[in-house]
Amino acid sequence: MHKIYDLYLNAKQLIKLRKIVKTEKSKTTILIRLASLSTFIIMIVALSTTKMTILENDGFWLMMHASRTDWAMLMGSVFLMITGGGAWSLDGVMRRKHNN
Repeated sequence: MHKIYDLYLNAKQLIKLRKIVKTEKSKTTILIRLASLSTFIIMIVALSTTKMTILENDGFWLMMHASRTDWAMLMGSVFLMITGGGAWSLDGVMRRKHNN
């Protein structure tokens, strides 16, 4: 009897945890595109302020070599702004629940 009561309490705690996770999911999915927009702006500023001097002094290829991480982050943020998080992300879960 004691074990059944413990299982009941654990199930109750899991339901509470699920409700908390659901509310947190809805908060974070709203911010995915906003976060990628802020990363996009940061990377544009980083490229224009730090890499233009390299371009002027050392040439195009050295600037491209020095800014490869900046370009990867810039394109990644553009991708997230366009597509969102994807089917397995929190955005996808909310989209499926909204459509049903």
